[in-house]
Amino acid sequence: MRLPVMRLFLLIAYLAGSSFSLAAQSAALPLPSDTIRDEALYRFLLRGQGYFKNAFEDYLDASDPLQQLVKASVFKTQSGFSDQKYYVITNLAPANSYVYLYADAQSRGVYAKVIGPLHAIRLNQELDLRISNAAAIALGITALDNFSLTLYFWPSSKR
Repeated sequence: MRLPVMRLFLLIAYLAGSSFSLAAQSAALPLPSDTIRDEALYRFLLRGQGYFKNAFEDYLDASDPLQQLVKASVFKTQSGFSDQKYYVITNLAPANSYVYLYADAQSRGVYAKVIGPLHAIRLNQELDLRISNAAAIALGITALDNFSLTLYFWPSSKR
């Protein structure tokens, strides 16, 4: 009679020991859904074009960027056509920061530098930002008056 009790005790001890190790292993592993989501987001954010891509990559961190659908228009500039330096004027992101502009309809994106605020004048009413005409051409936008873009940026002033 004592032999089956001893076997039962050993079986319970063995199972308890293996469940502890499985619980410890599962707690140490990151959740796969979070890893895949973040990796997919960063892969998406790094597929654009432009001179400021490396500067934008320096801004990537573990936090998610803000994503906002914006109403935009164009301002004229001489730069960006040959050197791919694209610029943005907006109040949404801090000056001298870098943003990613994505045209959903054309499935194209560019990196741009925020050069200053969008002033409250009649020309800028109902607009969230203005992009350089070179950026609009790179995005494949033909209607230069008013169009929609998706803006990705980090609002932190530490950047």
